[in-house]
Amino acid sequence: MITSIVLTDTHNVGLDSYGRFMVGEEKVSIKEVPFVRYRFDKFDDAELDYIGHMKKTFKHSSHMVEINISENTPQILDSIEDKLDNIIRYIYVPVTDENVTDGFTDEIIEMIEAIEDYDFDRIMLKDNSTTLYNIAASRLKGEIADILDIKASDIGVCQSPLSFGGDACLTAVKARELSAEYAENDEVALPSANHECMKNCGCIRYNVIDSDVAAPVTKNNKRKKKKQVNNGEKQKDKTDDNGEKVSKSKGLPFVQF
Repeated sequence: MITSIVLTDTHNVGLDSYGRFMVGEEKVSIKEVPFVRYRFDKFDDAELDYIGHMKKTFKHSSHMVEINISENTPQILDSIEDKLDNIIRYIYVPVTDENVTDGFTDEIIEMIEAIEDYDFDRIMLKDNSTTLYNIAASRLKGEIADILDIKASDIGVCQSPLSFGGDACLTAVKARELSAEYAENDEVALPSANHECMKNCGCIRYNVIDSDVAAPVTKNNKRKKKKQVNNGEKQKDKTDDNGEKVSKSKGLPFVQF
């Protein structure tokens, strides 16, 4: 089963000797994971060290951080640049009902301006509203595009009824594009449009991991040792037509005195 994973914190993902971990009741190989997405509340040293470890473990995957924009975003991007290689960086800008009506606040605009000179792969509207619609989304995209001098069409929408088609975070087309740039292994799972099967958005399939995952239990098929009797084989006694016991090994009557 090809599926990306989304980690909400530095959870332990246990692997068996075949490089498989559990997704619900199903075992998934690390070779079937095109993307590992890190949806953390913070990206301090401990989190970045964890990502570095996961990159070595999930070596067939591309790795993506999901950063909610804040006044600390420039420092986070600097730390990622210093500590990690080949990391996809998505920036998420929250949208409230107030933003839908009035546009972004000065505070959010300053946060967006602060990342103007930084490298990132995509910026997304994170829909925290109950009223976002296409025209308002286009207007908010336009505000960001003007500040960062990027195309409004390159900005997507996350966790929204609008999160389908090209607006989803990680469509199959976008996934293949990013994989071509960031994958460090020739054996990578390349998703197709058939993997855009999430119910709430147009992303390729992913499973959220929000707690530690124990390694799958692997059954060892061990041969049972046979009990040895005389020549090493367990003998079963038979009876002849007269009811006398017959030795299986010799075929002669066994007379008990």
